[in-house]
Amino acid sequence: GGGAGGAGGGAGGTGGGGMNLPPEALRQMLLALQAQGSMGGGGVMPRPPVPGPAPAPNAVGQQLQQAELLYQSQLEQLRGMGFTNHQANLRALIETGGDVNAAVNKLLA
Repeated sequence: GGGAGGAGGGAGGTGGGGMNLPPEALRQMLLALQAQGSMGGGGVMPRPPVPGPAPAPNAVGQQLQQAELLYQSQLEQLRGMGFTNHQANLRALIETGGDVNAAVNKLLA
């Protein structure tokens, strides 16, 4: 346990100025990623009522797009290091608040 404290001081060495998302937003993005990974079953997560036939993918997609934009340069760095699994890279960056070094450690763990 106790992994939540790392997100605060993370962005220092990566040149990621102004990328401080509130922890709640990060947590939602993480949940969205996890939900996307297990979409085979009939959704376990409670979903907010949204008009339209497919509510969840929209909200999930928007959050993931937001994260991808936020962490674009970090994703490129990870790709350059040979980490080619985009979903895993994005998840690691979200969990570490955009800290590339911490994300690499997560991906290698």
